[in-house]
Amino acid sequence: MKCDKAKLEINTADELSKKSQTRHEYVGLLTVPEILPLLKISRRTLNSRIADGSLPAIKLGKRLLFDWESVRQSLIRRQRQREVA
Repeated sequence: MKCDKAKLEINTADELSKKSQTRHEYVGLLTVPEILPLLKISRRTLNSRIADGSLPAIKLGKRLLFDWESVRQSLIRRQRQREVA
């Protein structure tokens, strides 16, 4: 099971990397409703990733914002760590 999940996360990071290279609309700060479909995760998973520090978020009042480049770099780092392990 772990291999399948790791492959899924690697594929997702690869897809995001390709999207960010071809689409410039993902530049800047994104809200929760904007980032969920990009990451293809649930709100619950998003909250877990923020809580464990694996996904960078900016809290502005009651709003959560995400810097697309920071999120992308975080996913790439996570992918590389899994490849080494």
